[in-house]
Amino acid sequence: KITKRTYKFEGQISQCFEPYLQTYSEQEETRLKMTLDTICQEGVDSIETIDFVVWGSSLHLFKGIKESLDRCLKFSRGSALFNLQCAFKNVFKHYIRLCKAKLPAKTFED
Repeated sequence: KITKRTYKFEGQISQCFEPYLQTYSEQEETRLKMTLDTICQEGVDSIETIDFVVWGSSLHLFKGIKESLDRCLKFSRGSALFNLQCAFKNVFKHYIRLCKAKLPAKTFED
């Protein structure tokens, strides 16, 4: 009986680099945080009206996340992608802190 072997070549080379791609997600996280910091600190952030009212920085944030995700999907769908979603989680936490700093302080009346 002759059996036909199939070889899976797709993704084999990129899998060799997966353990070393942690720095990629760290770099993407740093890049997104720096972009947000620049927008929020320079006073460039403004209210935008699309179908609803949003901060302009949120549009930059999601555009940056989409670009980062597209870049990652070109070379990895494994641990690098997982690490990138963890980086996105950290970026969202950072953005929450920036947004809270913009809100007026609570005043309590006695």
